[in-house]
Amino acid sequence: MQAARQALRLVSQVRPAVSLTATRGVAMEGMKGFADAEKGSEDLFFTQEDKRLLAKVLDKVKLQSARTDKASADAVRAAEMTSLDKIVGKYKLTSGEHEALLKWKHTTY
Repeated sequence: MQAARQALRLVSQVRPAVSLTATRGVAMEGMKGFADAEKGSEDLFFTQEDKRLLAKVLDKVKLQSARTDKASADAVRAAEMTSLDKIVGKYKLTSGEHEALLKWKHTTY
């Protein structure tokens, strides 16, 4: 019995290099900041995915609108061409280049 008490006293006097409570706390809670970074990257992924999917829906709506309401679609197209000509008119672009710019605008923005 005395030997056990002596051993317990010796063990309690020796201090570990790393606190047991600190390592236990890290193990239980995980590293600070990783959860925030993971949540941030997940939010970014879903935001980009939502943006991509909503752009597809918008393209479908525009296409359907252009098919059903020809007069309005032609007016929008003319307004876009006029606005584009105001921006890039000084560069003397061909009609094919105008079309390519409008297609880029519709697919990118």
